[in-house]
Amino acid sequence: MLTCVDVWGAIMSDLISPESLEADAVVPQCLDNQYVPDEIFQDMMRRGVDYRDGAVAAARERTFRTEFIRSLVYSSQVVIQRAYLKNSDFLYKNYQPERSEDLRAFAELMRQHAIIPYLYQESSFTEQLAFDVRNEGDAAAKALLDEVGDDVRCVRLGVKTADNTRATDQMATAFGSGLTRLNNLGSSERNAMASELFADPSQLQEQGRWGAFEEAVDDLSAYAFGKARELRRAGKKITRQDVYRDRFAAGDDDTERSRNVVLGRFKVPGAADPFLLELKKCVDLIYNVNLPDRLKRYTFTPANMPSRMALQDAPGVGLSHDQISAVVSDSDALEWIARSFMARTQSAMDLPLLSGLTMADVLAIRQLPEWEPFKNAQARILKNPLQCIDNLPAFEEAFDRFQRALSAWYNRTYQRDQTTERYCNFVSLALSIGGVLVVAGSHLGPMPHDLADAVLPVLATALPRRIKGYAAKLMVGVYDRGQQRLDADRTYTIELMQTNEDLVRDDVVELLRSVTRQQQNAVPRAAGLVADQGIQ
Repeated sequence: MLTCVDVWGAIMSDLISPESLEADAVVPQCLDNQYVPDEIFQDMMRRGVDYRDGAVAAARERTFRTEFIRSLVYSSQVVIQRAYLKNSDFLYKNYQPERSEDLRAFAELMRQHAIIPYLYQESSFTEQLAFDVRNEGDAAAKALLDEVGDDVRCVRLGVKTADNTRATDQMATAFGSGLTRLNNLGSSERNAMASELFADPSQLQEQGRWGAFEEAVDDLSAYAFGKARELRRAGKKITRQDVYRDRFAAGDDDTERSRNVVLGRFKVPGAADPFLLELKKCVDLIYNVNLPDRLKRYTFTPANMPSRMALQDAPGVGLSHDQISAVVSDSDALEWIARSFMARTQSAMDLPLLSGLTMADVLAIRQLPEWEPFKNAQARILKNPLQCIDNLPAFEEAFDRFQRALSAWYNRTYQRDQTTERYCNFVSLALSIGGVLVVAGSHLGPMPHDLADAVLPVLATALPRRIKGYAAKLMVGVYDRGQQRLDADRTYTIELMQTNEDLVRDDVVELLRSVTRQQQNAVPRAAGLVADQGIQ
C-alpha cells in the first residue's frame, strides 16, 4: 500500500480550490450519516428501533443508492467528504476489496475526477483522521487508494494552509449562525420554510399548532445562541453533534445521548417535542448546505426532503422579480413545453431503477457517447439562466437521446428482451414559491379569489400577504405514463435563478397565472418535493 510519504507530492500537486470544480458539481445530502427520509424515521419511532435494525438499514440503503447513483449519472462531478469514504457503510460497500469490479470502477471515476474527495484540514487523502472509523471502511478506503494510485484529486476550501484555516473556521461559525438566525425569520419566511419541512403542512392549521411550531423554532434558536456562547468561552464552536445530543437523542445523560446520536436512537415526538422530525430536518439542512455554499456549488437534496430554499436566506446572486418572471412566463416557451410534453408521451421507453445500478454500471453509463452532450447541454443552461428558454429544446433533445441510450445499454447489458415502455422524458421550468413547486405549463384548475386554498398550502389561516422571494428551477423530469405522474425516483430540479424581493399576494397571483395553463392537455404537476440541486 502507498504510504503518506509515497503519495505526498502527488496529492499536494493535485489539491484544488473550489474554483476548479465543474460548474455543476454537487454535494449529495444522502451521504450524510443522519439522512433519514420521513417514512423511515416514522417507522423507527413506531417500532422503537434505531439505525441498527435490519429493515431500517435496508430501507436507508435503498434511498441512499437512488440518490447517490442519481448524482453520479446526472451531474458532471460529485464531491464527497473524505471522512464519508471511510465511515459511511452505504458508501464504502461500493469499493470493498471483495467487490473488485466495483472497486476498479469507483477508482476510475476518481481518476476521471467524476468523484472528488473533500479535505477539511487534512493535506492528503492518506492523512490519519482525527476520529474513529470503522475497520471495514478503513480497509475499503485503503483498497481504493491502492487502486487509484497517485492520481487522486482532492478539493479543499483553500490550497494554502492559512487560507484553508480561515475558510473552515468561517464554515464552522456558519452552522451556528444558521441556527440562531431562525429567530429573525418573519411569518412569510417561516411559512415557506414550514411548507418544505412538513410532509403535510395542513396539520399546522389545527388549533394552536402554528403558534406551537413558532415557539419550537424560537426555542431551538435560543438554545443555539446560548450553547454557542457557552462553547465560545471555552474556545469551541457549536456543532451538529451538540444539537443532536442536547435536543434530539434519547437517553438519561450526555454519555448515553452521545452514543445514541451515532445509533440514531431519538426521542419519540410527543407533547414535549411534537416537531422533532421537522426541526431535525431543518438542522440537517443547515448542516448540509454549509459545504456546498463554501464551494459555491450545488446542494443535491434527496426527493421529499426540504430544498435549500427552505432556509429562506438571501441568495448569493439575486435577480429581480421582473427578470425571472419574464423568463418563466414566456408564452412561446409555455406553448413549446406543452406541445413537447404531449409529443413525448407518444414515444415511451423503459428505464432501469437507479438503486439497482452498480459502480461498474455508472462508469459504463458515463462513457456512453450520449452522456457528454447531455452534460454539456445541461451546463449551458446553468451558466446562462436568463437565456435558458433558448437552450431548452437542445437540452431536452440531448436528455432524451441520453435516456434512450441508457435504456438500450441496460437492456443489452442485462439481456432484457421483454421490457415495458412506460416512461417519457419531460423538461420544463418550475417555480419554488411559498414552499410549493409549480411546474410551468401545468394545469392548476380554476383560480378562485382565495388563491391560497387552491394553490399554496395554508400554514396558519391563509397565505401571507407578503412572501419573501422565490426560485426558478430547471425541471428535468421523467413521466410515468401508467401512473400519469412524474416519477420521483428519476425527476430532479436545478435552481437557476432566485430573487429575495418581498412580494405581495397580488404579485404571486399574477405570477402563477402567467406560468400555468388553463387547458385540458396541460403538463403534469409536481407531486410533492423532488430531488433538487440548490445553490446559494
